[in-house]
Amino acid sequence: MISVRKNKFDFKNSNKYYYKDSKLITHFFNALSSTFPPGEDFFVRAVRKHRKPLQDDLERDISGFIGQEAWHSQAHKTMNIYAETHNIPLTKIEDFINTALKLIESKLTAKQCLAVTVALEHYTASMGMEILNNKKWLKHFEEPYKELIKWHSSEEIEHRHVAYDVYMRDYSDDYKTRVMVMIGASVIFWVAISIMTGMLFISDKDMTPVEKTKELTKGLFKLIGPNGFVTNILKDVPIFFKKDFHPNIM
Repeated sequence: MISVRKNKFDFKNSNKYYYKDSKLITHFFNALSSTFPPGEDFFVRAVRKHRKPLQDDLERDISGFIGQEAWHSQAHKTMNIYAETHNIPLTKIEDFINTALKLIESKLTAKQCLAVTVALEHYTASMGMEILNNKKWLKHFEEPYKELIKWHSSEEIEHRHVAYDVYMRDYSDDYKTRVMVMIGASVIFWVAISIMTGMLFISDKDMTPVEKTKELTKGLFKLIGPNGFVTNILKDVPIFFKKDFHPNIM
């Protein structure tokens, strides 16, 4: 059973660089945070379109999924608003992503929107497992960001199967759409996150050029070097393409 844990966060007086070991990684997580409110609202709409008047375990899981995602969206919206006090324009990026996603949604079928959700939920679950299982990341977060990341990660893992199970219930014979959408969504997602992270880092006026060079080199190594955060997440991608894949066996 999926439990909805109603968590609220107060970021007042919290540090701008809440990931103590890397300012680039702070901005990487800022970029992710800007995507969560509009992205998780998109996921909820995509899954909700496939609800059925049943009283089975999957429908109950859908209710839990919707509740959890709604609270994640609200928590990151609060974080994004506070980031503006540090001159980090997360709410502006959030608004842009929301507009873009609604435009994309208007061009896609309900099945395609669900397939996008399945693909991106695979990434959020992978990120959650990397955060919780590889303690070298979590130890560098300051509060309340650490608690936010732990809570969000654990719930992404808890509901990682929901969108996939809905897709398999309704479209189990359409393997091609699932994998083709994963390829397209992956390219768009990583390009967007890279651009947003770069934009936030480059426009940060609280670092000198010399400091930016050092932080960029160190941060890139921690993100995409051997055993980097993104490197480890991408290791979970190939299993998605197996015909007998299921999120709960990741």
